[in-house]
Amino acid sequence: MSRLSVVSVFVGIALLSPGLQAQDIPTTPGFHGSISCVGAPGQRFNMYLPSAYAEHPDRLFPVLLISSPTAKPHTRRFRDWADEHGFVVIGLLNSRNGPYENNMRNQDAVDATLALPALRMHPHLRYALGGSGGGSSSMAWVARKPDQFAGLHLAIHSGSGQAMPKHLVMSFFARVDDETHPISAIDQAVARYRRDGHVLLYERFPSGGHSGPPAEVQEAHVSWMYWNTLLNHPRHSQQDIQAGWQILGERHARLAGQSDLAKRMRDLEMLLEVASIRASPLGRDFLALWVETLTEQMTTASTELERLWLLVDASEKTWYPGVENNVRREHTAELRALSRQSELRDEIAAFQAYGRAKEMATNARNPRSQNEAAQAFKAIAERFPGTRYGAKAAER
Repeated sequence: MSRLSVVSVFVGIALLSPGLQAQDIPTTPGFHGSISCVGAPGQRFNMYLPSAYAEHPDRLFPVLLISSPTAKPHTRRFRDWADEHGFVVIGLLNSRNGPYENNMRNQDAVDATLALPALRMHPHLRYALGGSGGGSSSMAWVARKPDQFAGLHLAIHSGSGQAMPKHLVMSFFARVDDETHPISAIDQAVARYRRDGHVLLYERFPSGGHSGPPAEVQEAHVSWMYWNTLLNHPRHSQQDIQAGWQILGERHARLAGQSDLAKRMRDLEMLLEVASIRASPLGRDFLALWVETLTEQMTTASTELERLWLLVDASEKTWYPGVENNVRREHTAELRALSRQSELRDEIAAFQAYGRAKEMATNARNPRSQNEAAQAFKAIAERFPGTRYGAKAAER
């Protein structure tokens, strides 16, 4: 059934049903709590509309849909991020741990309401997010309606390894000491989805038990999913792609005016990680701004050690070979000069040893070679305890 047909059916139901009508759904930017679904007054959601919703009356907006184990989606925590990225955020208020039929009714009622043309929600740039039991519910939602979603974020839940459509971008968050939903189950699910060919982001924290990710981590995961699908979705029309280019152009202008260098760099690197963006004409502009930002960071670095790691981290980026030759020559000369400083020798030696141990671990094909790699990391941690890569080796 087409989107228009679905809309027509549910608008018809709404006109015959008590409760909120289509014209009563809020359309002003800001937070709107406990909204009744059109045609289903017992089903409710809350919503945050970004400031851009009023500024771009002809645009269809991407949507973040949040499910939770307790019907408390904490929608408002995303408001600053939503304003920055032009996202509508929806929190389901009937979805909770328990029989999935209850959650399915809430999901279907929300889908029918959001499909109303007056709300200007994008029909497939939609991203489901859930933690613990909310993650299970989000995955089931995506599995039932795969063509209506672009991404899925699961926090402290594996999704039980259920097969997903290949176009779906996925992200996972886990904690190593989680005893409620063991990290081994999440590791296995991630390995399977990677084998299946999904574009996937996986982040593990060492502690915290069965608690969700910090807000900034979850925001970064959704941003990453969005940039990976803005130009790439099997249902994209040419109009969708053109709108994507416009959004990227606006993003470049916004980042160029960003005074927080660390935040600007994080956002630029997230964009440059996306191959389709990196290979586009705008990709050259983003790369040039990245080089400019790196130069500013080098200028404002307070120590030689900070300058060293800025250059080392930059040189390891996927897109670094695309940087102009003269700039890379300057960076190489700077690295050589820093490497001759006696107070940095242990840092550089640990970095080089870590690279060799990492290569050993990558190429290990049997228990013996895996053990040799583990011993190499242990030796680095013991020899260089006060260095950056000594600490990283200790975490392996």
